[in-house]
Amino acid sequence: MADRLLLSKNGAPERQPGGGRRRLMPGEDESSTVLQDAEHWINVYAELLAFSRKVAASIRTAGESLDGHSPDGQATDLDLLHAHLVRMEERLAYWTARRAALQGATSA
Repeated sequence: MADRLLLSKNGAPERQPGGGRRRLMPGEDESSTVLQDAEHWINVYAELLAFSRKVAASIRTAGESLDGHSPDGQATDLDLLHAHLVRMEERLAYWTARRAALQGATSA
């Protein structure tokens, strides 16, 4: 799995598992000009985001914070979940905009 390069609190580079936000899912093709592809990925990311938000809400209900760190300064699972939520939101926004662009192209 690809790692994302981050700067730690002291400015030194460190890697965080999970890859960058532009990491695509298998079969995801940003260059597709097929409207149904955009609609498919909107559905995929909307479902993933809804599920991930439920997980986050359960964690919050249990009294934990999505921005907490472990005592040794390493990223916690909650940090990774937060990064995952951000990535899912960004991918959903991308495909929503892509669908609008493709709809505009087919009506022109």
